[in-house]
Amino acid sequence: MEHYQESLNMPISPERQDQRRKQILAKTRDLIRQNGIKALNIRDLAAFCGVSVPTLYNQFGNKDGLLKAAGEEVFLQHYDNIIYPPNSRGLMRILFIDGKNVDMILENGELSVYLTRAGRVASDSLSAAQRAIGEAIDEIKQQGDLVDWIDSHYIAGRIYARARGVVAEWAIGAINDDQLRRIRRNDMALALLGVTTGETHASLKQMLIDDRSHREKNHS
Repeated sequence: MEHYQESLNMPISPERQDQRRKQILAKTRDLIRQNGIKALNIRDLAAFCGVSVPTLYNQFGNKDGLLKAAGEEVFLQHYDNIIYPPNSRGLMRILFIDGKNVDMILENGELSVYLTRAGRVASDSLSAAQRAIGEAIDEIKQQGDLVDWIDSHYIAGRIYARARGVVAEWAIGAINDDQLRRIRRNDMALALLGVTTGETHASLKQMLIDDRSHREKNHS
């Protein structure tokens, strides 16, 4: 494990400060995955990162601020780094985005639960998520499959708000990982079904029919 040393007597450049912050947040997530949030303490983290305890408090305020920053960075990097498949537009792009979102939530399981329960997801993260969905809905509009009386960014906001609600259900243990993925997809389909036409509408309807058949088969 590489450690970097902090000098208390020399000024640190903005670039170095940003690099150090990213390293601290990455190591925070590593420790959470290894030992859990409850076991995380500032003193051990400082030693793990090779910085002083005051440095962490000056940067993040307290443990809650540190956890919020660690989670927010994951969200923002997630949207910056998404690589869409070729010819992924409209509905297919929305499905791809949501699948990747769920992957990210599950990969950062305990941190995702903490941030959701505490209502700590930052507005920048929410804006990035809603913007990605809104752009995909605009593509549906360009395809001629969105009714002309709905605002695409409004429906994007409602879809994402409901998706966050499903994550909240998952965070308290009301639904499992598979249900998290399936219910988010179905809720998105239901939200778009009433404002789409053409091939997009037909695809959404078929998605819901297929899911119903799957559930009935599993319960039979």
